[in-house]
Amino acid sequence: MASLRAIAGPIKGAVFQLAAETVNIGRQTSNQLCIGDPSVSREHCRIEPAQGQDSFRIRDLESNNGTFVDGKRIDAHILTNGDRIRIGDTVFVFGDKEDHFDEQATVLSDNGVVVNSCLERQVSEAAETALNRLSDGKSAGEFAKQAGALLNIGAKLQKWQDREAMEIEILKLILEIVPADQAAIVILDEESSTSRIAGWNRHSGTAEPISMSRTLVKQAMRTGAAISSHDVRSSGELSDITSLIHRRVDSVMVVPLATDERAIGAIYLESNDSRNRLLRDHMEFVAVVADHAGTALERIYRLEALKEENRRLHSELKLNHNLIGTSLPMRQICERIAKIARTDATAMIRGETGTGKELAARAIHENSARAGRPFEAINCSLLRDTLLESELFGHEKGSFTGAIAQKKGKLELAAGGTLFLDELGSLGESPQAMLLRVLQTREFQRLGGSRTIHTDIRIIAATNEDLEDAIRRKAFREDLYYRLNVVSLTMPSLRDRSQDIPLLADHFVQLYSRKNKRPVMSVSSDALALLKRHDWPGNVRELENAIEHAIVFGSTEEILPEDLPDSVLSWCASGEPVALAYHDALREAKRNIVLSAMQSALGDYGQAAKQLGIHVNNLHRFIRELSLKPRLANAIRASSANHPQKR
Repeated sequence: MASLRAIAGPIKGAVFQLAAETVNIGRQTSNQLCIGDPSVSREHCRIEPAQGQDSFRIRDLESNNGTFVDGKRIDAHILTNGDRIRIGDTVFVFGDKEDHFDEQATVLSDNGVVVNSCLERQVSEAAETALNRLSDGKSAGEFAKQAGALLNIGAKLQKWQDREAMEIEILKLILEIVPADQAAIVILDEESSTSRIAGWNRHSGTAEPISMSRTLVKQAMRTGAAISSHDVRSSGELSDITSLIHRRVDSVMVVPLATDERAIGAIYLESNDSRNRLLRDHMEFVAVVADHAGTALERIYRLEALKEENRRLHSELKLNHNLIGTSLPMRQICERIAKIARTDATAMIRGETGTGKELAARAIHENSARAGRPFEAINCSLLRDTLLESELFGHEKGSFTGAIAQKKGKLELAAGGTLFLDELGSLGESPQAMLLRVLQTREFQRLGGSRTIHTDIRIIAATNEDLEDAIRRKAFREDLYYRLNVVSLTMPSLRDRSQDIPLLADHFVQLYSRKNKRPVMSVSSDALALLKRHDWPGNVRELENAIEHAIVFGSTEEILPEDLPDSVLSWCASGEPVALAYHDALREAKRNIVLSAMQSALGDYGQAAKQLGIHVNNLHRFIRELSLKPRLANAIRASSANHPQKR
C-alpha cells in the first residue's frame, strides 16, 4: 500500500497510508489528511490514482504557497517511489511499498488529528455537521451526556435575560464536557475597542478574571475559524506566543462567537495539564455551542443597549414618562413632549388607536409646571351628550332626572392641572359649543346652575379621526379645532417603530407575569420573530393583550409561538414567510436528540432522561414543545424490532 511519511515539519515522523481512492490534503479538517499549519491552504492539494497507470498523481488545488515535488513547484505530477513532496513546512516522502518506512513511525488514519499541530476549522462548517460528528465513535452514554449538555445550554440561551448569569451558565456547562482548567466568553466591541470578559475557573469553582491570549481571540474573530492546539509547546505557530508560554499552557482552544453578520467574540479555553488535553472532539462540541450562543448573546446585548439608550434619552431630556422605545420616531416624540411641556399651550395629540396618546398626555402634564396638580381624563365617546356635559361641567341637584345631588365636573376637579379629552371627534354639537366658551373665557357653569366658575386648567385633546374631514362635513366646529390645535403631536404606529417590539414585549412579560402570578422569563426567538412580522392594527395595546394572552395560556418559562393569539398567528400565516430557518433547524436537531434517547431507552422516559442528564419532567416538556408524540411510537417500535433482546 502506498504511503506518505513526514520527514520534516510539525508532524515529522507520522505516516499516512493512501487507503482511499482520492486523498485531499489541507488545513481544513474535512480533508482526509489535515495539516494544522498556517502556511498550508485550507484545501491545498489532492493525491489520486493516475488514469491508466498503477501509480498516483498529485495535483495542486491553487494553493497560496504551492505544492513542490523534489524542489519544483508543480500543478500536477505522477509520483514515483522516493519522491519528496513539500506542502507548507511539511516534507513527505512518497513510497509505494510497505517496507519503505521505519516500523516505529506514527501512522495516521484517515482524517486523524494531526500530531503537535494547531488545528484551524471554519465554525460554520463545524456547526453544520457537528451533531452527526458528535455521535461518531462515542459510546451511547458519552453521546447522551454531550447531547444532554447541549439541550441544557439551549434551554439556558432561551431562558436567561441576564447577560452575566447566562455567560457563566454556558461556561459551567461547557466544562462539564471539556476538561479545560479555565474558560471565558470574550466579547470585543470593535467600535470602542473595549472588551467584556466572563470567566470561570474549574478548580476554584468561581467566576473570576481569566488570563488569555488576545492575539488568538482576534485571529479567530478575524478569520472566522476556530483555533485549537493540544500541545502548545510543540506547535510552531503557538510556541512563540509569550502569554501562553509564561502561563505554561499545555493546550488551548478558541472558537469564535458568530452571528449572521459578524463575529462578536469568542469562547476561550485553556488546560495546563497534559493528561487533560483539549482535543478535536471537544472542539466539535464547543463549535455547536458557539454557533447557537452567538445569536442568543447578541440578542441580549442589543436588548441591554436598547434599555441603556432608553435610560440615556430619559436622562438627557429629563423626562418623567412611561413611554417605552428607543426608535427614531420615539426619540422624536420625547423631544417634542419636552418642548410642549415647557409651555402652557393647549395641545392636540393624534394617532391610531392603541398608540399611547394618553401616556403622551400624562408625560406632558408630569413634566410641566402643573405636575403637582390633578390630571383628569375623560373619554368623549363613552357618554351621550347630556351625561358628557355633566361629566365635563358638573351639575346641580335636580338639574335633570337622576341628579339627586350636586356633582363637580372634570373641569372643576382639574383646577390648576390638566384635563385630557380622549376621542375628541365624538363630541356632540352642544358639548362642542360649551367647550369652545371655556377655552375662550376660562369660565363655565354647572348644568342647572347659575353661578359662574372660573377655572385655571390646561386642556390636552386626542383623536384618531380625521378632524379636517369632519369639519368639511360640518360634524366638527372649525373654530373649536383651531382653539385646540395650538400645538400638535402625532404618535407613531407600532408598525412604524417595530424595533421597539423587543423592549415592549419584555416590559409586558414582566408586568403580566407578576400580575398573573406565573413566572415567565422571556419571549422565545421564534415567537419574537412572529411579533415583529405582525402588522399590529391595534398597535401597542394589541401587543400588550397578545403578551398577556400568551402568559395566561402558555405553560413554559418562555413564550412560544403556539401561546400567541390566533390573530397574530393567522396574520403571519397569510403574510410573507417568516425567516425562521435557523430556529427550524435547531428544533429539528433537538427532536433528533430526544428521539435518539427515547429509542435507546425503548420508550422508558426515566431511562431516556437519565441518558440526557435532565429531569424526567423536562423530558416530558421537551416532547410536548417539540411535538414529538406522533413520531415517538413509530421510532420506539422500530427500535424494539431492531433490538429484540432489549424487550
